[in-house]
Amino acid sequence: MTSLREIRALLADSSSDEWNRIAAWGAGAAPATPAFTTVMNTGDYGQVESWYTRNYSDVLVWERDVALTIGYGLKVDPEEKRLLSFDWAEKHDWEVTGSFADIRWQGQVVDRMVMWSIDRGRGLVPVGDIELEDQPRYVEPWQYAIAQAIARWHGNGSLLDYYLSASEQAVRTDS
Repeated sequence: MTSLREIRALLADSSSDEWNRIAAWGAGAAPATPAFTTVMNTGDYGQVESWYTRNYSDVLVWERDVALTIGYGLKVDPEEKRLLSFDWAEKHDWEVTGSFADIRWQGQVVDRMVMWSIDRGRGLVPVGDIELEDQPRYVEPWQYAIAQAIARWHGNGSLLDYYLSASEQAVRTDS
């Protein structure tokens, strides 16, 4: 049996070059995971009048054990047109939106991480936890490892630490 704690330890121990990316969008691409369908409107008799389908933009598969995958790029709220507002983003004149990264073990979602897409998608960083007011948010090592793997595949790995710091977050170093 594999626990969530063990899965997080595997993620924290992983290297960004140990992940294989399956693109779910673009020329010749197909959905990489089952899509989510949401009913928007129903008629007077309960019939579906409109709906939308959404999916992850990409999936990462861990090369050491393909039972561990990460689907990412699923918008937090695809109907919400406004951008998230933060003082740190306004300082840089950056747009910020939210998305999910779902950690899957043997095809089942076992954990979910919210990520900020910063600066028109140039940076994708995990949303850390707040422990004390007026202190930075803390990102767990396993969350940082996921962000590193995603950044590597999108060619902006060298900018991850910059965007993490600019979003007033830090990686937790104590256990």
